[in-house]
Amino acid sequence: MSLPDFDTLKALAQQDEGALDALLEAQISALLEAANPQYRERLRGLQFRIDCEKRLSHNPIERCVRLSRMLRAQCTELGHSLNRLQEELVPQPASGEGQVISLQEWRSRKKRPT
Repeated sequence: MSLPDFDTLKALAQQDEGALDALLEAQISALLEAANPQYRERLRGLQFRIDCEKRLSHNPIERCVRLSRMLRAQCTELGHSLNRLQEELVPQPASGEGQVISLQEWRSRKKRPT
C-alpha cells in the first residue's frame, strides 16, 4: 500500500482528519501483517502503547512530546542492554592486573624511537 503525495496528506489533515486516521490505521495494519510472525505480537503490543499515548494527549504537541519520550526511553534501554551484553562478551581484566604508570613516564616512552 503506497501513500498519497504530500499535498493530498496535507489536505486530509486540514479537511478530513478521520480519513487521515483511517489511512494511518490501514498503513499500520499492512505493516503488521507483512512483519515476521515471530515479531508480530510484540509489534502489536508496541502499537497499542503508542495508541494509548496518543489518546492520553490533549493536542498534537503533547502527542509528539509523549511519543518522543517513549522513543527516548526505549533507546536508553537498548543502550543499557547493549552495554551489558558487551560487558558479558568482552573479558574484563581481573582487579590488580593493571599497571599504573605516570603520564610523564608514558610520554617519555612514546617519544623514544624504537
